[in-house]
Amino acid sequence: MPSSEPFGWALVGPGNIARRFADAVRAIDGARLAAVVGRDAARAAAFAREWSVDAWHGTDLSAALARPDVHAVYVSTPHPWHASAVRAALEAGKPVLCEKPLTPSAAATRPLVDLARAQGLF
Repeated sequence: MPSSEPFGWALVGPGNIARRFADAVRAIDGARLAAVVGRDAARAAAFAREWSVDAWHGTDLSAALARPDVHAVYVSTPHPWHASAVRAALEAGKPVLCEKPLTPSAAATRPLVDLARAQGLF
């Protein structure tokens, strides 16, 4: 990645906790909110407008993960959807930062940790 290109985050789950993350990204030189994915298209669009000048937004996680300006993913969905979003991001080759709990059990977490290690991703 060229140094002139900002580090782009995809945010999955534009809720209240995500606001703190978006605020932090906006305060970091060289970082930007590149995509916002939510279950509700209007809510994702409103969040994107509030926190980024030009962030892609929508309900299609696969479309966000396919974007070349998305370099990492922040997951702040409700807990039951963490594992599926994390798996999709890892399978797309994107590092992931996920709100707690990652999953409700060690048995559900182990495959995600194994996938991250196999992919060489955080």
